[in-house]
Amino acid sequence: MDSQGARALFEQLPGRPADDTAAQRFWRRASHRVARGGARALLQAALEEGGAIADEARPLLVRAGAVLRPVGPAPSPALVQVREFPQGAPAFVVALADGRFLVSAFAGPWQGALAEPPAVPHPRREVTSSRVAAPKQVQPFGDALLGFTASDLVLLDRHTLAVDKKIAGGLKRASEKLTCLIAGPAAAYTGDSEGVVRRLDAKHKLVAAKVKHASGVHHLALSPDGARLASVAPDGVRLWSADALKEELFHAEKAVRCVGFTAEGTLLAAVDRPRDGARELLVFAGGAAPTRTPLPFSPRELVAIDGGRVVIACDEGPLLLVELATGRVVGSLLGHGPQPGGLAWSAALGLVASTSSDGSLRLWDPARAEPVGPLARVDGLAAGGASLLVDRGDNVEFTVGGATVRVDLTGDELVVRRDGQLAVVRNGQTLHFIAPDGSTRELELDLDVQWMTFLPSGALLAAGPEGAAWIGPAEAKVTSKAAYVLTGDLCALGAVGDAEARVITRAGSTAVLAPGKKKPAVTTVELEGGADAEFVLGPDAVATLGSFQAEGQVWSALLARVTYPGGQVLSTWPKVQHVENANYPAPLPGEPHFHGAIAAVVEAGADDLAAVSRDGTLRVVSLAEGTERLRYDADNALVDLAAAGDGGFWAVDVSGRLLRLGPPQRT
Repeated sequence: MDSQGARALFEQLPGRPADDTAAQRFWRRASHRVARGGARALLQAALEEGGAIADEARPLLVRAGAVLRPVGPAPSPALVQVREFPQGAPAFVVALADGRFLVSAFAGPWQGALAEPPAVPHPRREVTSSRVAAPKQVQPFGDALLGFTASDLVLLDRHTLAVDKKIAGGLKRASEKLTCLIAGPAAAYTGDSEGVVRRLDAKHKLVAAKVKHASGVHHLALSPDGARLASVAPDGVRLWSADALKEELFHAEKAVRCVGFTAEGTLLAAVDRPRDGARELLVFAGGAAPTRTPLPFSPRELVAIDGGRVVIACDEGPLLLVELATGRVVGSLLGHGPQPGGLAWSAALGLVASTSSDGSLRLWDPARAEPVGPLARVDGLAAGGASLLVDRGDNVEFTVGGATVRVDLTGDELVVRRDGQLAVVRNGQTLHFIAPDGSTRELELDLDVQWMTFLPSGALLAAGPEGAAWIGPAEAKVTSKAAYVLTGDLCALGAVGDAEARVITRAGSTAVLAPGKKKPAVTTVELEGGADAEFVLGPDAVATLGSFQAEGQVWSALLARVTYPGGQVLSTWPKVQHVENANYPAPLPGEPHFHGAIAAVVEAGADDLAAVSRDGTLRVVSLAEGTERLRYDADNALVDLAAAGDGGFWAVDVSGRLLRLGPPQRT
């Protein structure tokens, strides 16, 4: 179970699982979980599959401590393998004939279209509709690799990636930028910001097409036989003879995102037009106009696979499987975070490869695609005891003892009492109390409420920047009030006694609240992390977690821990080293670093916090020591989290599916 053992495991990984036995599932999960989580992740993968694998792994719990295990089947049956990219998010992927994949990764700071999208509700994410090609995208070209930066087309050594030659005869003006690249067996093609398409021959001579797009080219595709080239710009799609760059077809349609070809050479294109909501697959099979298939999500990339089918990567994350003969969307591949970057089909492996801004390369088996339907919507999550409260956008679901009631309301904040027998949904200053049988009561407060929490006494405390109220849940009435003035929005609220609590704002303004104490004293301490950090309050400390840019990537980490009543900062993470002007996080033993932004944070015990990241990792961190106590490595990107009363967790993945994680398994 040491690092050498993990490397030895990688050497044994199969290139393609032949079936779906427990051993195969274990190997494909271990392929990325070991890289991300080491021995504990390997142990988790083994225990999830059961049988002889679990029997062999169980004695290792003595060394690994404890692991969380999912209750019920793991999601994403089509997911075959995942490869993590801890440095440089994968952007584009090319399938090679021998079954390998060539991946272009962001190696430096990048502010293109693959940045983390805004957190808006499913099923439609409002993301940018302009697609900007990644710098240093590479393609196989003869005995070398061909790549580009914003202004240069370069040949790279296939093994060392060193630049062997800069191609001349390309861009002429400083305003021109290379935007996309595609290479075939005989020639390569580029598109630039001025709408010009160029051909690069085997002698490295560049020739520009006589006709150009009205504005920048953002996507290129080459037919399987290398005879035709397709280009996309805001003015529409152009089809060229690949040898002479003579225009054969111009289809004037705005908002075409990407193009591709079937094995027979049929031209395909995908449209996403937010103005009128049109999301379509276009098939140019002859005739005056293409046939159109409506799509449920926003298309971003497409690739044709065998059997007359096409896989379409969507902004919301799913990969759609479309049957061209019928125009039906027959399945989906779920698990990626939003905004996939690249897509490729490997006929040698029978697998689809996709990359995403969640920092992973994923391999999918289209034969295991899931039924298509709307993405499950989860706008909020809370747990208490064995009960779960989920905000579905239009209603909330309250599950107690295996029975679920649905209540027609939604709100800004959800909490569940520790015994699981009462849920509260806050909508502005209105509190809705929900009983296990679905009956509700309402309470309108006369103060600005930003946070709520149940105290050990059973009372509900609702607090804002200018006051707080203790509420008796049985009567749904206010029993006590406190008035104060704090600077900034609330960032943490937690119990410090049976009925006492501490409230803290993002500016560090703090008050200790107690029933009967109508004017609590206000103090201020310095909180590190800034306005974008997440805060979790324990009995004696507040922890701040925040995200920062390093090596062109989003990283998240525990930034600081402030203790009370002194208010001193005890420790700060991450340790940052400066090398060649790059701000790269150097993880030290025990220090929690997330690859990707932190999506949710909850209290996980008397002095622990738990957080999930878009890389699919759940970490439980000790506030007392600042070290990682427990982790879970999911196959899917996680977006929300709630702590269950038994020591386990509820998590929500990017596709809106609930994952129940059982309490830590020990010997």
